Amino acid sequence: YAQAIQFLQRALTFDRHFVKGYHNMGVIYLHMHDYDKSQLAFQMSISEQPDFAPSHAGLAEIYATTGKLADAILSFTESLRLREDPQVRLNLGLAYLQDGQHMQAVEQFTAVEKSSTDPYSKYLAYFNRADALAVKNRHEEAVSDYQAALALAPKDVDVLFNLGLSLTTLDRKK
Repeated sequence: YAQAIQFLQRALTFDRHFVKGYHNMGVIYLHMHDYDKSQLAFQMSISEQPDFAPSHAGLAEIYATTGKLADAILSFTESLRLREDPQVRLNLGLAYLQDGQHMQAVEQFTAVEKSSTDPYSKYLAYFNRADALAVKNRHEEAVSDYQAALALAPKDVDVLFNLGLSLTTLDRKK
């Protein structure tokens, strides 16, 4: 990480308007868990190019990680307004889920399930949508989503356990 930061800092001395340089620095600091420097780097990127969606998503990641869920939701939403990205939409759903806004989370996970071509993203969408539905006592729908997640990850014990809980709640013990 240190070498990458040095490289980017040197590049920014040559071009103070290097949007992707600031953004990449924000990503590196985010991986290093240095959220203050990461936030500053993403903000510099956005100040240079306000419509740079990845930096809005980067800020949202910081906010979600540090528990500022309302700010995370706003930043993920802004990133999606600028550019559709199933991974950002998945993260928006997770922020809604953490914030207790279960039906908004369901909407986001549904959009990911319909638009993503990545099997892992689909698995995460099914699994997390099922969790949100189970919290709302919509266990039939949760069972269907847990089964879809299980089809993508047949050995996932968390899916099996949660599927069992929903089936038990529905009195389908067999």
